[in-house]
Amino acid sequence: MAEKFKKVAEGKVSFKTAAIKEDWKNAQEKAFHKLATKVKVDGFRPGKYPESMLRGKIDPNKIFDEAINQILPLLYGKAIREADVQPYGQPAITVTKLSDEELEVEFTVSVMPSVKLGEYKGLTAKKEAPSVSDKEVEERIQNQLKGAATLEVVDREAKMGDTVVIDFEGYVDGKAFEGGKADNYALELGSHSFVPGFEEALVGVKTGEKKDVRITFPENYVKELASKDALFKCKVHEIKERKIPELNDEAVKDLGIAGVETVEALKEKNKADILAAKVNDAERAYFSAILDQIVAGAKIEIADEIVAGEAKEQEENMKKRIESQGLTFEQYLEITGEKIEDFRKKLADDCRKNLTEFFVLQTIGRNEKLTATEKVKNFDIDGGAPLSYSEDFASDYSTSSVFKHPFSSSNDSKLLADGIELLTKYFKGVFKHGGGGTKVTATEEDDSGNASPFEFNTTWGLMSNKWSITPVAEYNVNQP
Repeated sequence: MAEKFKKVAEGKVSFKTAAIKEDWKNAQEKAFHKLATKVKVDGFRPGKYPESMLRGKIDPNKIFDEAINQILPLLYGKAIREADVQPYGQPAITVTKLSDEELEVEFTVSVMPSVKLGEYKGLTAKKEAPSVSDKEVEERIQNQLKGAATLEVVDREAKMGDTVVIDFEGYVDGKAFEGGKADNYALELGSHSFVPGFEEALVGVKTGEKKDVRITFPENYVKELASKDALFKCKVHEIKERKIPELNDEAVKDLGIAGVETVEALKEKNKADILAAKVNDAERAYFSAILDQIVAGAKIEIADEIVAGEAKEQEENMKKRIESQGLTFEQYLEITGEKIEDFRKKLADDCRKNLTEFFVLQTIGRNEKLTATEKVKNFDIDGGAPLSYSEDFASDYSTSSVFKHPFSSSNDSKLLADGIELLTKYFKGVFKHGGGGTKVTATEEDDSGNASPFEFNTTWGLMSNKWSITPVAEYNVNQP
């Protein structure tokens, strides 16, 4: 039975729970038999060893370790229900009593902040009434035609807008530098994809010409090259001119837009698309304006640990994206000219703002008893990873899943002046709003339409836009 929780710090509580004696004994037996499969005894066939002999060969602490790790998910799930807390993140675990006969564990965990709402109904904000001009439609059509343009080889001097196919190699202080060489590189002059001055220097070159291009790297470039003078030896292989198709019905058909085969149909389609995007932007701006008023009138304290956890996850995700583009995080900071302490402060401030909005909206969701239900044939959520689960899903806290949250700005969410209406699209089953420690009752349907419900507890990672089932860290009785 879990003791009533006690507050140990701002936004953090601890509570103890004891395993039922029979459950603890069964866990030890399962642990023993699992470890026994790894023991070898000379003179006996595998699985035929006398139990008394095996027990003498297995460290009792290892049995405790394995048994604790087997029973922890059950204890934690039971404890948070009995203590009636909503955990945020993973708990710290302390074994307070341990013997053959008893197991008592203390969990210390950050909890969801409490929110005192101000007024959130009847609020008003300016809402734009979008319109679309002929000029906007024409600009979009021109961009579509440019996207369908072809490149044709020409025998003349290169000019802005042309694509030149070149070999180049860069030198600083007379030495070639890493990343400064390429062969048969197609560069569009005027695209600003190279450092300032490089593309401009190639205007006027001809096919077969060799040219030395001298540039100075910007101050906010990678440390090894920033502000340094460089020489690029270039050879021009081809000059290609972009041929944009003339606007007519045939060109429209070549665009391959479903149901659009004439110029007039293309104009109508583009006008409708532009208007839909503007309406969506206007609704989001309206929603944000209302939300700003609600947040300003609410009172909430968020533990620094929660903000730090979100900021750390966001930073790690950003580092991975940067590295996938061939840069290190340090090089990114050099290029942007941003100091690491300024970067982290801004990230923490953004996380606190987003978390505040999330918890305020979550509280409104509870007050208004908002739910969302949608049955589908699989668990793929908006391109996220599919849900995987074991047969005993209710106690499998190590399973991971990815869900979109209904209050996420990436979903279709509207906060109306006369109340709240959240339009959401979900996986099959019923989602009960609740954030960390949220109970989800999902309904799995087989091919015959038979349904079988299961429940699990989750933790919401706001910045990563995903839910994850809170795993319980493995415990080692020998750890300090």
